[in-house]
This record gives sequence, C-alpha cells and structure tokens, in this order.
Amino acid sequence: MANNDNNDTSTQNSKFAQLNSSLQILNESINTQIPQFRQKVLKTIYSKDPVRRKQIACRIYINDLDSVPGYKVSKKQICRICICEEETSKFIAPCKCKGTSEFVHQECLKMWILEQYGVNKIYNDELFCEVCQHKFDFDVDFNDKFDINQFKRIKNKTKLCWLIQIFFIILFIFGSIQISLSFGIDSLATVAIIVVFGLITISLIIYLAFNCSTAHTVQMIENWNFQNFKLKPLPQRIQKKTKKTTNNFIRINQISYT
Repeated sequence: MANNDNNDTSTQNSKFAQLNSSLQILNESINTQIPQFRQKVLKTIYSKDPVRRKQIACRIYINDLDSVPGYKVSKKQICRICICEEETSKFIAPCKCKGTSEFVHQECLKMWILEQYGVNKIYNDELFCEVCQHKFDFDVDFNDKFDINQFKRIKNKTKLCWLIQIFFIILFIFGSIQISLSFGIDSLATVAIIVVFGLITISLIIYLAFNCSTAHTVQMIENWNFQNFKLKPLPQRIQKKTKKTTNNFIRINQISYT
C-alpha cells in the first residue's frame, strides 16, 4: 500500500511544471495601478515687496493626472475658485466655510492670494478668509535664489551702466598689457602703473559682479503648504461643569417623582 501511495503522489506531482527559483520573481513591468502624479510648473508669479524692496517669485504647480489612466477622484469636491472637480492639485479645507465653498485647490488658493493681497501678508502671517474671516494656518519658507529670467526685467539704464563698467575693465586690462609690452617691467614706474590698473580692474569686476547678482536674485516662496481647518475640542473645565449640571438635574427629578 505504501508503494502505491508513493506512486500516486509522484504521478500527481509530475502533472505540475517545476519552476526554477530564479524565475519566481515578479516582473517589474507589471502595472500596479498606483496613482503617480507628475508635478509640473503651471506658471511663475513675480511680485515686488515695496516694504522690504525685494523681488518675490512663487511657482504654482499642477499635477498631471493624464499619467494615470482611469484614475478618478474618490470624493466629489469642487474648488471654489476654479469651480472644477478634477484634482489638478491637492484639495484642502483651510477655513470654516461649508458647502460649495468648503474645498479649494491649494495652488488655486496660492495664486488667488498672490494676486489679491501680495507678499506682505504672507510674510507677516496675516492671511484671512474673506467670507468667514478665519485665519489661514500655513507654513512657508523664503529662500534667495539666482534667476536668469530677471534680466528681462532690469531697466535699460542699469544695463547701460554695466556696459560702461565692462568697457572700462577691458580698457584697463588692454592698457596694462600695452604698457608692459612697450616699456617693460624693469622700471618701478611701469610696475606701479600696472599695479594701479590691476587694482582698479579688480574693484570694477567685484562691483559689477555684486550688482549683477543682486539684480538677478529673487526671493522664492517655497514649501508653502496650508493646513486643513480642525474644530478645537472643548476645554476640560466646561465638560466637567456640563456633567455636574446634568447629574444634579437627574437627581432633582428623581426626588420630585418620589
């Protein structure tokens, strides 16, 4: 009987294909249907802070939902600014407003704040909802960065001054080379003139580089995230008082009925 059982098990196992352990790894090309949003810049908003006299910039991002075929938003939420149900950016509820005004795209809210209020209220943490007057809770960072796109915004007078400085730098360099070639570096007079020309050119180069860097420096608004509004729990003292009053009321009713 034991031999027959062994034969039956061997015949049953022979029906299944034996896989190598190296082939039992999941294929990486399998689509797991996990939503992966590609974040791209919708537009860059530039504004000037007249109080601090700085150029401010903020990048507004939008999520590309076309990268995930068939992805749908689980909840039906409508942005109160762009009036769209698509989750082009994160839906938030930053204030006490309810109904159709409860949700808003975070990037739409950023754009609306920059266009309506500017930078001062963001910097001083003075952002309020215009309907319910609730103060927005948010985190933000201001970082100085070099932006080559600021060259178009620089005035023509400033660019002309830079060209004049570059002309004098080239003139002093060319003059020092001509003096050294014509008179040599043997006499002290020529060495002194070359040293003076060199110091002037170095100072002009430093001054020009400083002016160019400050003119192209922009204070970027980064890591700007809003917090959702949450109802604050009642203090413990108020909760204890309500419990005491209810207990006393029950006792009084019990005494009156007896």
